[in-house]
Amino acid sequence: MNIVRLTSAIDVLQHWDFFVEGFQSITEKTRESFDLDQMQKTLCYHARLHSNSWIAIAVDEIDTLGFIVMEEATPLFAPFRSCIARAVYHRPGVRVLEPMMEAFEKWAKAQGFKHYVITTRRHSGAAIRFFQSEKFGFRKGYITFEKEIK
Repeated sequence: MNIVRLTSAIDVLQHWDFFVEGFQSITEKTRESFDLDQMQKTLCYHARLHSNSWIAIAVDEIDTLGFIVMEEATPLFAPFRSCIARAVYHRPGVRVLEPMMEAFEKWAKAQGFKHYVITTRRHSGAAIRFFQSEKFGFRKGYITFEKEIK
């Protein structure tokens, strides 16, 4: 398996069908919709921000297996650079999250990032168990409140 960083809009568009598959799977699980055009524009934009964003896919000899989208999210006046995961997806039953995270961390360290955040919906049990596992070094850092703007 290889982790391939996407660094251009063309890279994103070449794998767009797989991104759509992932977003549709996430939508089915969360029951939240997304704007496909906006997602495409956002990913193409972030693929070009080489020092502030990291978009990668996991591939084997035959198929694309997963993707991850990370973006700088350093708060003003923070003493260190920070990232946030914007989207993480892998096909069911495929173990690619750990190698994708390791590849991201290697890149992030080289860029001077010291911290990153991953959020997940409260009903995504497998993701929560993965990130809470001591093996991966995550800790619950924040409680997030959200409000719909009407």
